[in-house]
Amino acid sequence: MTARILDVRGFRVRYQELLKEILNNHFNVDYMKPIIQEMHDQIRPYFSKDPYIKGNIVKFDNEPQFILEFIEARAKYISSRLHKLD
Repeated sequence: MTARILDVRGFRVRYQELLKEILNNHFNVDYMKPIIQEMHDQIRPYFSKDPYIKGNIVKFDNEPQFILEFIEARAKYISSRLHKLD
């Protein structure tokens, strides 16, 4: 269904505009970093209380950076292919 919708130029252009808007305003490190950090800070006190986790706090503490690097790489990838929607 997506392929059929993107066959229509008007929809394709609008989709490209939406992706650009999301990349510029929401799916970027500047916007996401405080949200990710706040969530991490809220969860961290409970990490050691979880009996199913083997106590790898270092890995847990590196997760925000891992997520931010993913966001940066994914946004770069998407941006590099937006021209295909022209």
